[in-house]
Amino acid sequence: MVFFFDVLFALGFLSLVGGIAAVDEAALAFCRTTDVEKLTWDPKNPIEGLRLMEAALEANCGTKEYSSPHAHVFYIKTHKTGSSTLMRLFALKGMSMNVAFGKSTMNSDKRFWRDAICPHKLRDVVVANDVCIDMSVRHVFNHQRWWGAEDCSDFEGHWLLEVYGIWKEFFATDVAVIIPTREPMSHLVSALAFYEIDRMVYVQDSKWWNPLSQDLRLFSHEDIDNVREVFMQVSEHKGYDAPEGLHVVELEKIYESLVLLRHRLRWNLRDMVTISVVHFKDQARARSSADLRGASRDTFDFREDETLALDRHLYGFFSSFMQDGWGHLGRSLGTSVLQDEVASLACITENVNMLAAPLFASFHSRSAYFPAPREDLPLLSALCVNATERGLDRQMEMYEGPTHCAA
Repeated sequence: MVFFFDVLFALGFLSLVGGIAAVDEAALAFCRTTDVEKLTWDPKNPIEGLRLMEAALEANCGTKEYSSPHAHVFYIKTHKTGSSTLMRLFALKGMSMNVAFGKSTMNSDKRFWRDAICPHKLRDVVVANDVCIDMSVRHVFNHQRWWGAEDCSDFEGHWLLEVYGIWKEFFATDVAVIIPTREPMSHLVSALAFYEIDRMVYVQDSKWWNPLSQDLRLFSHEDIDNVREVFMQVSEHKGYDAPEGLHVVELEKIYESLVLLRHRLRWNLRDMVTISVVHFKDQARARSSADLRGASRDTFDFREDETLALDRHLYGFFSSFMQDGWGHLGRSLGTSVLQDEVASLACITENVNMLAAPLFASFHSRSAYFPAPREDLPLLSALCVNATERGLDRQMEMYEGPTHCAA
């Protein structure tokens, strides 16, 4: 079970910029601390606190704002990496920018990837249907096909690079490829518990090894190194702060990843705030997953050097790539500025999740304070109403989108 607000940050005072000093200090407190005693918050009458939290989001927590957000995003929704929570972030931002999702031509994002899962099929679908896509936010491989399945790329192990090439050719040369990732052992434990795969079956059958690499159809160290070479060249040619190329969202460094992402995409800090989405099955299996996690470290030999060799190699590349980008951005904007943003994002995210989200329950909850969007709280309403996978699906189904892709 993944929550983005598990870890508290030691917070200092936030530097105010761009006239933000006029904003009520009580509002900015929601970007500085998660201590309810230091916030204007009355659980019996939370509306004042919610309005202050709304003001903090509107003020972007006092951080740098951008006016020309990047719209061309290929979000590869990997499995068991917190990707459903991130999907809400990209979907909501995409709808606010009026982007064209896969559904613009194929009626459904899900149908698009069902028909275009292999590179040669993707090319055929694009040509036959004159597909226009600004942003994709779904799983490419569904829960039955991502793990232990065969490759379908033109050249084995080149699926990611082939799809990336098609994306640049037909959709946008400046596409941002965003991949969420996770420490290999933690990822494995979560996947085994969720899909109810026995540990002995995993160890004894190599088709289950390296689940994260399999999700990207990378089957060798050479495949991973090819991906590294391509995206490193993009960064060196376009710049590490450019929106195009690879973006890594590392679960263990989620807020650092999102701060880096938002500057490269020219999005605002409030765009990085999202509600944690937990699969129902994950909730039901939280205990067994915890038990397995303990067993994985203490009593069971997963033969990690062998069964997770590729995932370790891939995670090493992803982690170092993210850190390189962080270093370049720090030299440009200042490390202390970025650290303040990380602290602010962690804080406002936790406050939204712990204080606001429970009040915006689903339409079917009789105990909900606010069962529908409130006009006086537009940002919080967008974040918190229907904060489930099914709720987001309904929103995207109702979203019509543009007739043409973004420029």
